[in-house]
Amino acid sequence: MNKTKQNLFVKILKRLSILLIILIIALGSIIWYSSWSPSFLDDGPFHGIICAKIPNKKPDQIYKIYSDLSIETYDREDNDTAPIVLLRDKDNNILWAIYAIANDRETTKVESIRFKKHRQFPFSRPRIFAIVKWAYGEEASWWFIDKDGKLKEYWYSW
Repeated sequence: MNKTKQNLFVKILKRLSILLIILIIALGSIIWYSSWSPSFLDDGPFHGIICAKIPNKKPDQIYKIYSDLSIETYDREDNDTAPIVLLRDKDNNILWAIYAIANDRETTKVESIRFKKHRQFPFSRPRIFAIVKWAYGEEASWWFIDKDGKLKEYWYSW
């Protein structure tokens, strides 16, 4: 192989390597971001059913978000429609409380919800990732709650 062909081969190999690295980074970023966002295969958006009666027991989970809000979850009991999720502000006022049911699937038995992590991406709304336990196992759930505490929607992945 002469010197010119060898240099050309090295240039092509370098360019292909750089292109492959860019492709891997882009694909990895898309896969990572998709774990934070519901897809067309997931169910939602849901808004829950208003819960007027707040349980008189210790919550099964308290999860802090945005430094001044707390999500409380209460696992579903025999007479409940679904687990109760409520949001409190820093003064311990309840901003909202819902039964976290899949609105159009009232026969679906959601047992519990555990919030795991939250994040906000540039130019997008904040989101909270949770694991929901229901009749057929555990699935992902995404909750969209504004920084002022307004529940926009939530999604279940089942």
